[in-house]
Amino acid sequence: MARDRFLPRQLANLGDRLVFANGIILLAVLSGLLIYLFQASTHSLIPLYAVGVFVSFTLSQSGMVRKWWQERGRGWTHSILFNLAGAAATALVLVVVAVAKFARGAWIVALLIPGLVLLMRGIWLHYRDVARQLSLEGARLPDGRLQHRVVVPISGINRGVLPALRYARSLSDDVTAVMVDIDPGATAEVRARWERWGMGVPLRILDSPYRSVLGPFLRYLDELEWEVGFDQQLTVVLPEFVPARWWHFLLHNQTALLLKAALYFRRRQGTRVTVVTDVPYYLAAPEAARPELPGEAGPTPLDRALRAGAALLLLAGVGFVVALTLHVAALQIAFGLAALALLGVVAGLLFLRALFV
Repeated sequence: MARDRFLPRQLANLGDRLVFANGIILLAVLSGLLIYLFQASTHSLIPLYAVGVFVSFTLSQSGMVRKWWQERGRGWTHSILFNLAGAAATALVLVVVAVAKFARGAWIVALLIPGLVLLMRGIWLHYRDVARQLSLEGARLPDGRLQHRVVVPISGINRGVLPALRYARSLSDDVTAVMVDIDPGATAEVRARWERWGMGVPLRILDSPYRSVLGPFLRYLDELEWEVGFDQQLTVVLPEFVPARWWHFLLHNQTALLLKAALYFRRRQGTRVTVVTDVPYYLAAPEAARPELPGEAGPTPLDRALRAGAALLLLAGVGFVVALTLHVAALQIAFGLAALALLGVVAGLLFLRALFV
């Protein structure tokens, strides 16, 4: 069905083991959800199964009746009579099951099947519209080379901004760095350092009385689009530093990510499109970024044992909380004793570290 564009294309992708992994995962999740909702009761699941099965039987038999009626080949009258009888019989059973088991769960399938049909039709219409808009039929080759007008949004001046400025200057000579003034002190510092580190790129400061970053910058782009000719391409180059640890992202405000999302969903009429280019600056791990002092040794075995004990203590604490939530007394006792023992071990290691380090 995914190949025929009635379901998302991802369900038709083959995995590394040449199986439809996405479809298998989706079916497993839906099956588990049904088992959970109906408390693994087969008596409650039978109405769902019966209605679905007899709907399939009725549709298949009706499809064969339509096939014989259109083709009318040799012996079609006998075949159409058999399939017509089968369609009538399965339709009768379907009506009986749906009415008898309606209050016991058959109403779910009675509502779900039309909803799924409408959903699949909507998916198919979407793919048809996408194919129509992406088709090369009637398309023309773009004009010659465009001139770039580049905007580099910054929140300060640091090492992560310099590669973005260099890349922007390699695209065009018409480059402008833009900073939204939400902190007068930080803005004054950038102004003072820009002459040395700005690489000759002019700096534009945008006022923001309500301390918003996205609003003033997007309005600036709207005004700039009126100045950009049709032979020019407006390009936004985003400088962004990438932390060494995934959880470090939680410690930063993610302004670049929000700006990328706002520019991605920013639609314009016609063919005017703002190109967004991300220039990442990867931060090194704390151990690699800190220069090693002469005579400084690495982590001692005591430090490693302390880290391992702290990690096990955290796991024991999480297990104890989960056991409390599930009301499992045996697990509560096991994880509680483990947490107490590990707490004593960590305290002992801290004492030894204070004595010998």
